[in-house]
Amino acid sequence: TDALLQTLAETLNSESAAAGEGSCGRLNGADFALLALDADVDAVARELRTRVTAALHLWPQASVAIGAVAWDARTAVGVLMQGADAALARAEAQGGQALVIDGVASHDEAPAGWGETEWRRRLLRALAQDAAALG
Repeated sequence: TDALLQTLAETLNSESAAAGEGSCGRLNGADFALLALDADVDAVARELRTRVTAALHLWPQASVAIGAVAWDARTAVGVLMQGADAALARAEAQGGQALVIDGVASHDEAPAGWGETEWRRRLLRALAQDAAALG
């Protein structure tokens, strides 16, 4: 496990450098983050999945779920992290070498600003689209 985590960290560092200005780090357990400033989120996420999958070839049982989100600089970091966490959760639910890329985490969509009606609307829409699970 230590060797796997070290390989993953080296791959993230390499991808962070390749993406230009940015940084990466371990958030907790098996969750890592890569911040790539002024980069194409789709291209960076897809390249990251390719590199991580290749780097982890020694651990065929390992799977990699990647959740990516673009960020509007006016958006609070907490909103960005919520968007990234939601994308990651959806990728993990897909299994395998899943990748979920969301649109811009917008300052206009901050959950703190949602009232009960907005939460209800979004939850009902997610349930209707089978995009939510309780458990």
